[in-house]
Amino acid sequence: TDVLSVDSLMAYMLQRARAEKIELDLSLSGSVKYLIDAIVAESDLNTLLADLIDNAIIASKRCEKRNILVSVGICGDYYRIDVFDSGEPFTDETILNLGLKRTTTHPDDGGSGIGLMTAFQILRKYGASFEIDDSICNSLYTKRVSACFDTLGQFRLKTNRPHFSHLLSERDDLRL
Repeated sequence: TDVLSVDSLMAYMLQRARAEKIELDLSLSGSVKYLIDAIVAESDLNTLLADLIDNAIIASKRCEKRNILVSVGICGDYYRIDVFDSGEPFTDETILNLGLKRTTTHPDDGGSGIGLMTAFQILRKYGASFEIDDSICNSLYTKRVSACFDTLGQFRLKTNRPHFSHLLSERDDLRL
């Protein structure tokens, strides 16, 4: 990435993933240095990456397929961070409480909900959006969690869960 702290963080996360027999890959299609210089503070980017990757490791470590892909790049006219994983989907309760209160899908595996609360705080600071896509159907990944520096400040969900639309009344900031 040409940013020492991000490179060090990614090396650490790679070590953690390998300890859990998880394949962790990084894809860059934009300049991380520019992202830090122009859009998000280096410490906030590192915290965001650490929280999202840690959650992916926790979600994937007990699954048969163990894959994580971290992608940092440009989509249209904004930067985004995508973390794909092969872990279990978020529970409805977790989705409904994301960014509002500490909640986790994996309390027995070290999940506390603090990471996603922190991620939401960072994203709000920059007017960035948070996306979850759990409608992915491929052999490597089951979901994608994204931080989109699009200045829209939205929480977006792409899902095939038919029952979820009636739960929207409980989250007026959630977009399907």
